Amino acid sequence: MDNSIILKALYEQRKLIITQNYKILKDRTGFAQSYVYSVAHDIYPVFHLDHYQDIDLYKDFYKISETQIQNFIEHIDNIWIKQEKVGFYDLERKYDGRENRWDLIVMLRYCYLDGRFSGEEFWKYLMTNGPIECHSLTKDFDLIFDI
Repeated sequence: MDNSIILKALYEQRKLIITQNYKILKDRTGFAQSYVYSVAHDIYPVFHLDHYQDIDLYKDFYKISETQIQNFIEHIDNIWIKQEKVGFYDLERKYDGRENRWDLIVMLRYCYLDGRFSGEEFWKYLMTNGPIECHSLTKDFDLIFDI
């Protein structure tokens, strides 16, 4: 059997174990909400590289790759540092339109859950100038709803 098939199966099993444990035990699992969200949505967990040693082992199976999330975070960080206003539709135009809407939403939600880009005004403007799908970026974490 091909090792990549076995590794993919282990990745999916790991994902299931982490998300199911969080559904049952919540914060008592020791996992950060943002990490659980990244695992549930197949986002390369760039903010958690120092916490979990198996992340790179599964790097080929994340739907949102390390490069994709790194580039996105760098772009948003530059906007945030300059205190510029950016709406969701602005990001959508930059990242090739509506076909990438869901990826943008989950990457932004991951950033928010990890406490990145603080400031209510930043997030409010982003959501106000975007589709209804992005209006829940700053709500409380609920794994059942967030999947």
